[in-house]
Amino acid sequence: MVGKRLHPVDAPTLRADDRGFLYGDGIFETIRAIDGAPRHLDRHLDRLARGLAALEIPPVDGATLTRRIDTLLTANGLQTGESAIRLTVSRGPGGGPRPGPSTPTVVIAARRPGPALARRRAGVRLRAMVGHHRLVAGLKSLCYLPSVLASLAVEPGEEPLFVDPDGAVLEGATCNVFARFGDRLRTPPADGALLPGVARGLVIERAARLGLTVESRRLTLDDLRRADGVMVTNALLPIAPVCALDGRPRATPDIAPLARLIAGDVAPGATR
Repeated sequence: MVGKRLHPVDAPTLRADDRGFLYGDGIFETIRAIDGAPRHLDRHLDRLARGLAALEIPPVDGATLTRRIDTLLTANGLQTGESAIRLTVSRGPGGGPRPGPSTPTVVIAARRPGPALARRRAGVRLRAMVGHHRLVAGLKSLCYLPSVLASLAVEPGEEPLFVDPDGAVLEGATCNVFARFGDRLRTPPADGALLPGVARGLVIERAARLGLTVESRRLTLDDLRRADGVMVTNALLPIAPVCALDGRPRATPDIAPLARLIAGDVAPGATR
C-alpha cells in the first residue's frame, strides 16, 4: 500500500526522486500481527513519531495509519495467523542533499513470515563485529547500510553483534541483547548508541512480574560468555535464545516465561 492505494508488492510505485530511495531519508517500523491485530501498535507509532520529529519530517497521523494497516491486512487475507508489517515513511520527493518542503511518502507492506524466523526463534548465533555500527544510531532510519554490510560479513544464519571499539556490546543488526545472571537481566543502556526496540521496552517494563531485576548498563563480550543465558529481542521474534557466540555453542536459556511476558499473558505477581 502506497498512500491510500493498494498495489502488488512488486509493482513500481515510488517516484525516482523520492528521498527515501535517494538518501535513505526516512523512518520505518516492523510490526508483528496476530490474527489481523498488530501487536503493540501504539508503541511502534510513538517511536515512529519520535523518529520523524528527530529528522524534521512532517508527522503522519497515527489513526490514519492504523486504518490503512487494517485495510491492507484484510485485502491480503491476513486476518488469521501471524504476519509481518513493514511501515515506511520517507521525507517524500526532492533532490539535493539539503531537503526542502515536501509531503511524506507512506508505504505499508504485509507478508507471512518465512522459515528463517522460525529458525531464529529456536536459537540465534551471534557474531561480534567491533566498530561496525549504524551511522544513525538510536533511530530506525532507512539508512540501514551498516547493518546490511555487517550481515554480508558473517556466515548465513548468523546475527552481527555490534561492539564499540572500547569493548561495549551495543545491539545486534536487527535485535537488542539481554544477558541473564541469576535473577538479574542486563541490557546495554539506550544512551543514543543503539536503537531501543519495542520488545526490549516490554521486557524492561514487565520483568519484575517474574521476580527479575533489569539493569540497563554496560555489557561486554566477556559478560555474555559468563552469563547464565543470553537472549535477543525484536518485534517479530519477539524473543529468542542465543545458541552460539562467535562460533562457540552455548547453552540456551529457557525463554518461555519471558516470551509470555512480552505477549502480556503473565499475571502480576506470577513467579518463575
